[in-house]
Amino acid sequence: MYLPVILWMVYTYPTVLDAQQVMVLPKVFGFLGKAVTLPCKFISGGKNVSIVQVQWNLGPQKLLIYHPEYGVHVHDSLLSQRLKFSQTSEVDFSLNIRNVSMSDGGVYKCSVAVFPTGQHLGRTELIVQAQVSMGVVAGIVSAVVLLLGIMAATAYLLITRKKRNLLDKHSAHIDESRPVVKTVGTSGLITEEDLVYSDVRFRASGSGDNVFPAKVQHSEHADADADVTYAQVALGHGCPK
Repeated sequence: MYLPVILWMVYTYPTVLDAQQVMVLPKVFGFLGKAVTLPCKFISGGKNVSIVQVQWNLGPQKLLIYHPEYGVHVHDSLLSQRLKFSQTSEVDFSLNIRNVSMSDGGVYKCSVAVFPTGQHLGRTELIVQAQVSMGVVAGIVSAVVLLLGIMAATAYLLITRKKRNLLDKHSAHIDESRPVVKTVGTSGLITEEDLVYSDVRFRASGSGDNVFPAKVQHSEHADADADVTYAQVALGHGCPK
């Protein structure tokens, strides 16, 4: 993207060359419907010369002619209404094209006639590219956002399923076939006598039930308005003493 600008800065930098020549860019990229400038600059090589005439052609077709005394003459062509001779200095003979179309692409020639050394020629190729519309850009952005949303949802489902499998693998089951009803002592504090033990079964996927003893602490608290029972289960790996 910045290469044409860099090249333009390089050859427009005031340097003195040994030979006279016309400096142009080998390739210039233009976008459909936009304006584009074809640079053309004459390097005198430090010699005292006079510009006699400048001519721009697209292939064999004449586009315009510039004369230092008589000005600019634009020839009839498909480009005649869209051409502008953008001369910014005595040695700058750039050509500006407005509203570029696909048919404007091709090889342009900038010819500079100099007295007393004669004619010097530079060729540059204009490559016209279709401009990406805002609708296409919006469609691409929407597709990317949708894809990211699908990926995020898929990752969330996979993580949730993995956590669920881990919980199922290490789930605990309390065997309630044994009577384990106990009440809290008269003091209202839970004592060793208030603790009872019940079998707890751990279920592992793909294997049988393993039974481990665990403390099951029951306490009943009567309330004046409602009968609420609170139970606390403490799981242990060893047998109670």
